[in-house]
Amino acid sequence: MKKRSVEKENVLVVGLGIDTARYGHVGSFWVGNKSHGGPINIAESAEGYHKLRVAIDKVKEKFPHARILARVDEAGQYGSNLINWIHSQSDLGIEVSTGDTNQNKHYRATISANNKSDISESRALARFTVKEDPAPRAPFPPRIIELQELCRAIEAEARHLTRAKNQLHNLLARTFPELANLVSDISSNYILSALEKYPTPAKLVRAKETSLTKIPHVTDAKAKMFQSAARASIGSTQGGAVERIVRLKVRKLKAAKQEFQDLENAIEGAFQELPAAARQVATIPSFGTITAAMFVAKIGDINRFPSDRHVVAYFGIYPAKEAPVLTKTAYPKLARQCVCLLAGATKFANSFGMPLKFATLESTDEQILPRKD
Repeated sequence: MKKRSVEKENVLVVGLGIDTARYGHVGSFWVGNKSHGGPINIAESAEGYHKLRVAIDKVKEKFPHARILARVDEAGQYGSNLINWIHSQSDLGIEVSTGDTNQNKHYRATISANNKSDISESRALARFTVKEDPAPRAPFPPRIIELQELCRAIEAEARHLTRAKNQLHNLLARTFPELANLVSDISSNYILSALEKYPTPAKLVRAKETSLTKIPHVTDAKAKMFQSAARASIGSTQGGAVERIVRLKVRKLKAAKQEFQDLENAIEGAFQELPAAARQVATIPSFGTITAAMFVAKIGDINRFPSDRHVVAYFGIYPAKEAPVLTKTAYPKLARQCVCLLAGATKFANSFGMPLKFATLESTDEQILPRKD
């Protein structure tokens, strides 16, 4: 249990919990051992935020010497505007902390297992601030916010790119199934160029070998291999309509690849604009620029974590037996990166401007656990 200062112990604490959603939020106050007042429905608009401001002013009027601690549920990016707005209301003196959605739900379950409403979630958040006095989160600098937006965009585009690849794979499984066994990556640029020009085996068979070899990376041997497979293809779906669909899928995949590359370039540029201290994370073994940028965007300021274990716990991969853990199916790349960070050499602790003690970790099939020596 964290020790509070004597001054804080003698000051009344009012908790404000806000359960976020895409276009509106639910807020609740907590004083002492019970909720205070009714729930506040906060629209994601200037009017909704004004309504919250009025409610806070009333609480401050009733409890003029109280500390107001707000905790916002980080449901994706839905709480970004709200957190920024609370930080902008500096005259209120509100300390803001944030919590992972799953962690908040587990805490709510211990308080009210059968009540899963938004009101119950917000009250649990408010209660948490009063009972646990979580550390406040400082506002992120504009450059970090920009990097976060780029990282969200590339995560969404990665899913889009995977879907585009799978759609082309599924279509070729019916039109030209042999092709996937001839090349290592169906999304290679030269394969996409060939498919756009010759979308079906029938088209490929009629192509001149000299036309095929004009495509970059298609050698004489590859051209003969492709045409030989096309002649013997067992693909059951052919025709003009299929040709149009293949070309559409190829163009969709090429566009997705280009957008992904553009976002990677933008992330690298945004990362290079960060202060040198923030970019030191890229010196950690196995951390490239994109990995480092994703890590910085996720945690914001490393100095808000008092120890290495707090960093790992933020990702949910340093679990207690009773706590939910991060499996390999959720944030698997970040999980591996975070473990790499903690298993790295101690000399890289200076990259974060703080003395870290690195843990020794081992991986199991389901989760990442501390080694028991």
